[in-house]
Amino acid sequence: MTSRISPSAAPAPACTTDAERLAALERESNKLKKINQVLMDRVERSMNVQGNAFSLFQTSVVLGQVVRDRTAALTDLNTRLRQEIAERRSIESALRSAKSEAERANLSKTQFFTAVSHDLLQPLNAARLFSAALLQRRLAPANRALAGKLEGALEAVDDLLNSLLEISKLDAGAVTP
Repeated sequence: MTSRISPSAAPAPACTTDAERLAALERESNKLKKINQVLMDRVERSMNVQGNAFSLFQTSVVLGQVVRDRTAALTDLNTRLRQEIAERRSIESALRSAKSEAERANLSKTQFFTAVSHDLLQPLNAARLFSAALLQRRLAPANRALAGKLEGALEAVDDLLNSLLEISKLDAGAVTP
């Protein structure tokens, strides 16, 4: 829409005196200054708009990079979390297996204590019967004291084995406390 005005295309003023020519040149110079100012304003506005567009472009490039960086960081974190979950599941499975094995070992121990206690109580009861029979006989006082100590020792062992048997029954769940 703007038309180009070249100084040589402008009609030459019809001036007769130097003062008139000088005044005409000043008017033409002022007119050209105004035109120049308008053109400079348009260029500056155009540069601002282009600068804003370029600034928006730069911002979009920077934001795009930020999005890519954050996406990569989140993807990396997600991968590490999945690995950690897999490791925890593996550890949990190993712990369940170890717990199951420990429970089997505990049951085996309980069964062993029960069997050992029972097997030890039979000869112990026989020894207590012999000790009781010995105490019913006529013995010298020194031998009677010795037989009494033997009976006391056998009774202490019997109490210990009965306690062990009770504990194994509690472990097995056969008896409720």
